[in-house]
Amino acid sequence: MPNLLATLALTLVLGAPALAGPPALTTSLGHSIPADAGGVVVVENVRRASLLQLNGMTGTGEAVLRTSQGGCIRMPLRFAAGNFEGRGIGIRGVAPVVMALSDEVARDLLRGREVVSDGLTTTGPQADVRILSGLTPSYGFVLNPGLSIWAEVFGPGRDPIDCR
Repeated sequence: MPNLLATLALTLVLGAPALAGPPALTTSLGHSIPADAGGVVVVENVRRASLLQLNGMTGTGEAVLRTSQGGCIRMPLRFAAGNFEGRGIGIRGVAPVVMALSDEVARDLLRGREVVSDGLTTTGPQADVRILSGLTPSYGFVLNPGLSIWAEVFGPGRDPIDCR
């Protein structure tokens, strides 16, 4: 069910007229990569916690990235985000987070590098990371390739997938 929700959210967002043109690639997993993007991040399992003014989100998901050979690679990642717009105290599940990545950010993830929103642009047509759903520009975020400490040592797992 979470895959269906993320695919539906991605389809609705990418079908919006605000994005230029149709998606250039659709993967065998059902993810659409916009024509002007190096890949997408889909974080389906997201939890949000608030403690007075502090507001944070964390989850696991995957990046689907274009390769220089014209194929696609899927890799797992960890996601964390936060801001100072919390109201109250609580923990709950929230909608999936979907982001489109520039070619440069996609290459960084493929190299196993952590992506931190500080210093990146997240708004405008030439943004390094375009937030498509589940997050607002007020959040700072980190995309960390892999799902465990072993990924820090040996690199994140990468699976080639079909894309057309």
